[in-house]
Amino acid sequence: MSKSLKNVVNPDDIVEEYGADSLRLYEMYMAEFKDTAPWDTKNII
Repeated sequence: MSKSLKNVVNPDDIVEEYGADSLRLYEMYMAEFKDTAPWDTKNII
């Protein structure tokens, strides 16, 4: 993600729509800590 590429996800928007706990759980389980994973809001719920 990069501000210059304008592909940044604002965490405040995600928290407002899905809740803070959902965001935390999604970030914890989206991939292994050492790996990278694409951000996809479809997988939050």
